[in-house]
Amino acid sequence: MKLFDLKGKVAIVTGGNGGIGLGMATGLAEAGADIVLAARNPEKAAIACATLRNIGRDAEFVPFDILSETSCVSMVAKAHERFGRIDILVNNAGASLGGAPESYSIADFKTVIDTSRHRRPRFRRSAPPPLRLTADDLTILCHVGEHRFLRSTHLARLLARSPEKIVRRLAALYHNGYLDRPVAQLDYFARAGSAPLVYALGNKAVSHFEVIDGVDPSNADWTDKNRDAGRPYIEHALLIADLMVGIECAVRAQPSIKLVSGAELLAKAPRFGSFGPVSWTMKATVPGESTEIAVAPDKVFALQFGDTGRRNYFFVEADRATMPIERRSLAQSSVKKKLLAYHHGHLAKRHTALWGIPGFRVLTITKSAERVASMIEVVKEITGGKGSNVFLFAEAEAIAGGNPLEIEWLTGKRTRVRLVE
Repeated sequence: MKLFDLKGKVAIVTGGNGGIGLGMATGLAEAGADIVLAARNPEKAAIACATLRNIGRDAEFVPFDILSETSCVSMVAKAHERFGRIDILVNNAGASLGGAPESYSIADFKTVIDTSRHRRPRFRRSAPPPLRLTADDLTILCHVGEHRFLRSTHLARLLARSPEKIVRRLAALYHNGYLDRPVAQLDYFARAGSAPLVYALGNKAVSHFEVIDGVDPSNADWTDKNRDAGRPYIEHALLIADLMVGIECAVRAQPSIKLVSGAELLAKAPRFGSFGPVSWTMKATVPGESTEIAVAPDKVFALQFGDTGRRNYFFVEADRATMPIERRSLAQSSVKKKLLAYHHGHLAKRHTALWGIPGFRVLTITKSAERVASMIEVVKEITGGKGSNVFLFAEAEAIAGGNPLEIEWLTGKRTRVRLVE
């Protein structure tokens, strides 16, 4: 095996159409990486791309101005849209006016420094002119409010707008205080190159909402909440968003299928006295255990099929592969504890008693095939070796940017099914 093998990786090289940048791009391509050349000169970039393709790698030119925040964010969105991933960033772009440095005027020197060092920060607001909200702006705020955190690429899909247009509008909403860019992203940008920016609702937007994330938004400082949100919490929300955005976009293309939200299902659940259920928490009794165990899904939804009125109900679990698969005691959190709660709750028909739904399946999105295999082994164990079709598994990479209705999910019996079956 090569000591430096980059096959399957994607690298952005800013200023990669000539000089040191092209040298870096060539070296990365020779190691197996596909290349995004982010630069200003399309003629030079065309020649550079041809050179890289002759090496046998894919290469794409994306117009790019390092002094424009909109251009920077748009370049990343285009690169991600084109290749589906970004693994490496070579931040090579800078400025040189030619000639001996001692011949530069103060203005010339400032131009070089501003370009090479004082790049516009992505997490500090400017003072823009007042913004009049458009219908698209309100739609953007609604989507972000629903999901808590969304990437720019999610919003481009949901609004069916070009990445460039969405990026420009998101920047305007950010600088006007309607959206926040959670600073936990800085950890990712510092260690792993670049990615589409993540957005959350800013304080200026909350007056448009009665409820956000299950609470009255007027009782919280949302910019503070976004600032305090850690990277694990954001990544968890984005795993769920990958699935739900994919399903919403897929359903739009199939008029015979309707997406029914968890809130709508809960509102129509059976009522006990003057009250209905207030959450999706389900408790279950496990044989041999003295106390009940509880589980609350990350998301609940149904797919309703117009030709028959049939509904498929789904509980969603987003797994970042940080929770232990199994622990000695069910008093501690583990994947096995969750699966046991769902399994015995399903056997006892707790879902019917609590919410009036005839059945459900648990969709688990996780990080790797190895993690899926470990979970299926637990399903096999808790079902006495039979396995269970109640549990469906998929890898996060297959969900992101794809169509969750078309992919094949692996069941707890190791068969493959689609959500519309």
